[in-house]
Amino acid sequence: MRLLGFRCLHESYLGYEFEITLEPGQHCFHPASTLELQPQNSYSKIALWLTQQQLTGCQTVSFQTKKVPLCQALACVDLLNTGQVATVDLSEWLALQGLMPRGRFHVLQWWQHDNSYTLHCQTTDCLSRACYHWLRQQAIRFQLVYVRHI
Repeated sequence: MRLLGFRCLHESYLGYEFEITLEPGQHCFHPASTLELQPQNSYSKIALWLTQQQLTGCQTVSFQTKKVPLCQALACVDLLNTGQVATVDLSEWLALQGLMPRGRFHVLQWWQHDNSYTLHCQTTDCLSRACYHWLRQQAIRFQLVYVRHI
């Protein structure tokens, strides 16, 4: 799904409340459900990283039990904290890399619009707060995010 908007509502010691607007999908949200969100690197961030490493994103690698293009595998890898690239076996190198922090959020309310969903959410733990800060500081409009409804 694509991120269409984000707005901070309230920050307290109990958790951070915010509204997130997503493109429509096949999800049916309801209050008290949990939204899991995996941040993704932007295309430009991946392209810059590949250029700096003198690699091409089209080569196939093994990542999380699947064969995917390198550029797709890099989407959720924490590119700020990557180690030295071992160009001999990128699949092994990828297995050693950390992923961007996945967050789980309580859905307090949600609204369906003609072409989007707006969800009023609250952070649940430290990892969800790290994901919240990514949304607040690095996410850009129309960026892809992996969303799972639990």
